[in-house]
Amino acid sequence: MVDDFCDLVDRKFADLRLTDSSGELEIACRIADAVAVRFELPGTEYLHLSSVLIEADGLDHPTGQTSRTTSSVWKNYDETLASGLIFDPGNTTKAFHTRKDSHPWLEIKFDQARDLHKITVRNVAGPNSVRARGLQVLVRTADGRLRTVYDGVARERELVRTAERFGNGDLATGAGSIVPAVKRILPVGRILPVKRNLPVSRSARRDGTSVALAPDLARMLCHVWLGDYQAVRFALDRSGIDSETAGRFQTAVNQKILYPRKLEWTSHGVRRSFRFWTQKQREEYVGLTLDVIEALRELTDDVCLGFGSVLSVVRDHALLPHDDDLDVLIGFEPGRAATHADGRKLVRECLVGHGFTVSGEMHSYQWVTRPGGGPRLDVFIGVFEDDRISWYPGRRGALTRSMMFPARQEEFLGRQVPVPHKPELYLEQIYGSGWVTPDPGFRHNWQPATYADIAG
Repeated sequence: MVDDFCDLVDRKFADLRLTDSSGELEIACRIADAVAVRFELPGTEYLHLSSVLIEADGLDHPTGQTSRTTSSVWKNYDETLASGLIFDPGNTTKAFHTRKDSHPWLEIKFDQARDLHKITVRNVAGPNSVRARGLQVLVRTADGRLRTVYDGVARERELVRTAERFGNGDLATGAGSIVPAVKRILPVGRILPVKRNLPVSRSARRDGTSVALAPDLARMLCHVWLGDYQAVRFALDRSGIDSETAGRFQTAVNQKILYPRKLEWTSHGVRRSFRFWTQKQREEYVGLTLDVIEALRELTDDVCLGFGSVLSVVRDHALLPHDDDLDVLIGFEPGRAATHADGRKLVRECLVGHGFTVSGEMHSYQWVTRPGGGPRLDVFIGVFEDDRISWYPGRRGALTRSMMFPARQEEFLGRQVPVPHKPELYLEQIYGSGWVTPDPGFRHNWQPATYADIAG
């Protein structure tokens, strides 16, 4: 299904690859007496691109032969735009950057009317490339008319109609199940929820398994392709699809659609996973984690890495490629924090006092970042219960005091990091005896009711 859909896009809708990291869009347009080219997004978003190449008669030095204006400017990108970087085809950074506006735009005005032949747009690199979804390109002529030469929203709708026809006779490629979902696509918004038990073609009804799976998979595929990532985070779990099929589908979506965007569909949703981080970014992130741990030691020495972060240190000796954050565990004696709520308050006060930003209203953990944002990590709160301790979503009472603390130091990315005192035993309790084999599809068994009495 994923291969067929991507083949369809590549054959007939290659222009929609603009939203890939460093994606390109070529627009052949022969327009006489053009005086300006305008780029606009149809909704509320940031507009930023790497380069815009315009082929027009006599336009040999576009930096000096054009003026460039935008709907707004983010930071000092007016200087970047004025520099002419936008006309450099080898540029891979942002050539301009608006604020998050309603219908943000860039207009390139010629010094005189010119005959226009071609426009080539290159998107920015990285996950923010999806912001260009729905890009519209217009040309203003000397007579004052404004002509649309490319409409990204119209092309998305055309893709929807084509996918409908393409799948109508073969459920293996989506059948008619795409139809009700994608017809509800908002111009730049989200695909609205759809009802189950959708109609399928006659040939599809002969395959009961396909009938059961294709509507859900088709909807998810449309969500992912169009950048509606929030909609797919728990979609596979809700669909009831067996884990083997779900894993194959998710892997195909990653390889065919998301990896080119430097994104990955993981148990946390669609994120920029560690496999796309630079070595410097990884090392700086470990530095952030150690700074948080050092601050938390003002509360207790019972602090260490936990969950997949221990797999990273002990098994992989590298950040898990499919993960996107590190987890810190802190354990409180009941006299200091009898509930998760008590522990959250202590953690927040401590870290905010050290200049970190703490957010999230989760019962058992909180998000921590540097001031101003950036990568975040999770701090999980645990409460000792005699000799036992546990951190949600781990199994209640599965860990012992001697298994966890005092923390053991291990070398990781050139630094010494704390892990549970008996890390292999800890990993076996959390992930089972198969922890030695990587399993990107692993899911915790979330049972909040088992922690209700100490949630606070």
